[in-house]
Amino acid sequence: MSSVAAKNHEFGCACHGNTTTGRQTDVTVSACLERDHHEIDAILNDVESLVRRGEPSAAAQLFGSFRTRLQRHIEAEEEILFPLYEQLSDHDGPTRVMLGEHAEIRRLMATIAEGFQRPDITQLLEAIRKLARALSVHNMKEERVLYPGTDDALSLDAEREALVARLREHLAQ
Repeated sequence: MSSVAAKNHEFGCACHGNTTTGRQTDVTVSACLERDHHEIDAILNDVESLVRRGEPSAAAQLFGSFRTRLQRHIEAEEEILFPLYEQLSDHDGPTRVMLGEHAEIRRLMATIAEGFQRPDITQLLEAIRKLARALSVHNMKEERVLYPGTDDALSLDAEREALVARLREHLAQ
């Protein structure tokens, strides 16, 4: 397991701040949620590596942690970020697209979870790669539009910090 994924598995969420000083270090939506994207991606990479090495039981266990972690991230976006983005921007086009992609991501995760029940390594690796590609494209859209758009629309640092605190709290559940 990579050091990033091991650290994530131990702490369970991103946006938790500096673990050595206890200070919160992610004070923008972009910094907080992009960091979470990177950490989640690292866990999926480790799942793929375990499958490649012929360790499907360990891969399935780590995938369960990955799925829980990604689900928390998606819920934080859907329950906290998206409604605020729609309110601040006065339109819902980007969030409607993201909601559709979230549904596809959930479907892909379910397919992989089912694949671990009767592991066919080739099919499992293809499903993992398909999810990784979907996440890459999806994350890029969020990181280029939604996150900076929300950061820019929040006029006060205190508003942004309060939102990031809500996101952190949700991700840590």
